[in-house]
Amino acid sequence: MTRTPLLHLLLIVTASFAAFAPPAAARTASPSECSPSIRWESVAPDGSPAGAEQDSAAPRFELGHLTVPENRSRPEGRTIELAFVRLPSTAAEPGDPIVYLNGGPGQPATPLIRSPERLAAFDALRDLGDVILLDQRGTGRSTPSLICRWSEPPDPTVFLPSDESIADLRDRFARCVETLRDDGIDLSAFNTRESADDLEDLRRALGAERLRLLAFSYGSHLAMATIRRHGDHLGPVVAVGIEGPDHTWKLPFTFDTQVAKIARLAAADATVGPAEPDLVATLRKALDRLADQPLVVTLHDPFRDEEVQVPVGPDGFRRILLWDLGDTNDLPWFPALIHQVAHGETGLLSWFVTKRYRQVGAGLSAMNLAMDCASGVSATRRARIEAEAATSLFGDVANDIYSLWCPVLGDVDLGAVFRAPIASDVPTLFVSGTLDCKTPPFQAEELRWGFPRGQTLTVVNAGHESMLPEPEVQRAIVEFLATGRTGVSRVELPSPAFVPVDRTDR
Repeated sequence: MTRTPLLHLLLIVTASFAAFAPPAAARTASPSECSPSIRWESVAPDGSPAGAEQDSAAPRFELGHLTVPENRSRPEGRTIELAFVRLPSTAAEPGDPIVYLNGGPGQPATPLIRSPERLAAFDALRDLGDVILLDQRGTGRSTPSLICRWSEPPDPTVFLPSDESIADLRDRFARCVETLRDDGIDLSAFNTRESADDLEDLRRALGAERLRLLAFSYGSHLAMATIRRHGDHLGPVVAVGIEGPDHTWKLPFTFDTQVAKIARLAAADATVGPAEPDLVATLRKALDRLADQPLVVTLHDPFRDEEVQVPVGPDGFRRILLWDLGDTNDLPWFPALIHQVAHGETGLLSWFVTKRYRQVGAGLSAMNLAMDCASGVSATRRARIEAEAATSLFGDVANDIYSLWCPVLGDVDLGAVFRAPIASDVPTLFVSGTLDCKTPPFQAEELRWGFPRGQTLTVVNAGHESMLPEPEVQRAIVEFLATGRTGVSRVELPSPAFVPVDRTDR
């Protein structure tokens, strides 16, 4: 079966490109510059600096630039800058700062100031202490940026895939890496261990005794590394959507289980149940049909400014499903999508393919791949993945990016010690959604065993992106960051409301 490393390429583009556009330069460090220091400025939500022409009533934010070593194993090397927004505490006596770590890897946090609704979610945390929205190294306004944009459109067979599209994507990544290295960027320094040490430098620069962490998705992977390396300087930690030290590579049966769970919910749904009593069987039918004859979607290519035909084969369809299989925003559409593909129809498929095609064409974040390749996988987990992939509906399409693209970066693996189990007394709340197959709840349970002061919070019927916005979850987070404990262990959301199988518009 021919495979292409598309899934993770797609995953990183949307949020990364929503960030501010920083310069790509870094500078050479002198020994005196190796101690943490912060440069402050005032910015508006659109990123314009103080003094820029704008509405006088527009809110202002404190934007900090923290200077840190690019590679701490090379003390005479370059420095880089980390950007962050500080939301000042509203408390009379603020406690330890709370740092928000976004996911991806590759998604910055400072663009949150552009959304009053999303920013309002942090208001209750400001009652506890300053809130720091950090752009991790390589993302957002932090410099250098590891975003590579394309000068040519994607190969139309990217969802088939073809040998040409595989070679095209591999060549694009190789050119991206070469360009960044020509700029003097040490890609081996863009890993989770260095980012954990960045947080310790941030703590020192802020003059804080401890930091509290609120981490989402990949941010929880970074939080675990920070607990291991700097736990003595951390207060309570909340991790939402848990990716532990050895969870970067995904277990194929996780996705089979997710489809089976969706199938049970869909069968019980009055809207789709009569038409789709066995969604697992229908998915097998859809994959078999695409293997025999790919479906062709006609879409407008904004890069060529013309209509193009994009064929979709079984692996391309697997990747489209895996993209949002754990996201309850798109999950209600999946029974209809699978049903239509199984019957040779392209109604909903056209919407999904158009969206992903345009994201592929936008570019990629080398930070995402550098971080994941450095985190790597243990031999034990890799053997389990290979065994499950042999019979999984999804094979190993979620991980083939690593074997295809990581060699371009060279030997960046952080090794077995980085992926070893963690034992810590840091109070940690592990928040998981029962419909989240990107970071499934059993990963939280696996980690919590090493945390005697750890708790789990299960959000029933929540997907990967729908836990943090839930008000009851937010209240539990505030309580835990304030006290190191919460009385909430379970929050129940309604079951997904599936769309009819004949619905073709979105």
